Formats: sequence, C-alpha cells, structure tokens
Amino acid sequence: QGPQRTVKHMLADGTMVAVHYHLVREAGTPGYAAVDLFRVEGGKIAEHWEAMQPLEAESANRYGVF
Repeated sequence: QGPQRTVKHMLADGTMVAVHYHLVREAGTPGYAAVDLFRVEGGKIAEHWEAMQPLEAESANRYGVF
C-alpha cells in the first residue's frame, strides 16, 4: 500500500489552486501537513510548488494543523 493522502482544504482563485492535505507515507506515523500549489494554464498544470511540515504525535496547539 502506498502513501495515504487526506484532503483537508482546496482553494481556487483564477489560475491558482491550493490543496492542503494530510500525507502519511508509513502507516502508524503522524505523517506530514502538506500544501500543493498549482498554476493552471489552458486546462493544464503550468507550474507546481509544494511545502511539507512533519507532524508531531502530540500537537502543542489544541486545534492541530488542520
């Protein structure tokens, strides 16, 4: 079984699309908070950026990252 992705938020504004998701590469680990940003042109992805933050087993923030 491969990585598990759970989409938390999606936003679109003009040609820009953002996807905020929880990524777990290894079962039983906290995984990552991740964001992919896309610029779409002519119905195709013209540019892509991503950022990831490793998650701790316990969050210092009671609301967590999602």
